[in-house]
Amino acid sequence: MVAEVNGAHSAAIHSLTSSASDGAAAARGNTGAGGTAQGGAGAVSLTDTASGMLELERAVAAAPTVDQDKVARLREAISDGSYVIDYEQTATRLMQFEAAHPDRG
Repeated sequence: MVAEVNGAHSAAIHSLTSSASDGAAAARGNTGAGGTAQGGAGAVSLTDTASGMLELERAVAAAPTVDQDKVARLREAISDGSYVIDYEQTATRLMQFEAAHPDRG
């Protein structure tokens, strides 16, 4: 995620990202566990959009990026010659993708 923060030091930004969910909850009034939102000169507030983006970024980062079981099954099928490519389905889906994304390429 890219965020523009004016006049902040990298340590402050790191602190913000490590505790942003707490800050987002406090900004919405959901401080949880008896916490309170703190104000003052060092306080940083996030918009609802920024808070939502941060939550989404964390969810994506926590998700597995590769299905290792599927990779193993595909490798096995390729190496033993049982992997079959449906060329017609591949061509159809490529054409559907291109039609749905005319701005690409």
